[in-house]
Amino acid sequence: MTTTPNERTKPGTLTKAQTTPLMIKDRCDKCGAQAWMRATRGANETLVFCGHDGAKNLTALLAQGFTVDDQRQRLHNVVNEAKGVLVK
Repeated sequence: MTTTPNERTKPGTLTKAQTTPLMIKDRCDKCGAQAWMRATRGANETLVFCGHDGAKNLTALLAQGFTVDDQRQRLHNVVNEAKGVLVK
C-alpha cells in the first residue's frame, strides 16, 4: 500500500524513502538530472530534485512547510551494487 507523505507525516519534515520510489524518468525540476528527493506540500504541490539541488534547498523547503522524501541512500545502493559491494 502506498501512502502520500501528508497521510503519515506533518508538513516541514524529512522522511527517508517512505513513499513511492523515484524512478529514472523522474528528473530534477531545477537542472534535469535524475531526481533523488521529492518535496510535497498539500495535495497538488510536488517538486523533485537531484541530490545536489535537493540538499541545497532542503532548509528552505522545510521552512516553507514541504515534506521532503529523501531517497539519496538509494543512489549509494546503486553505486555499491555496480561495484559488487553488498550493503544492507
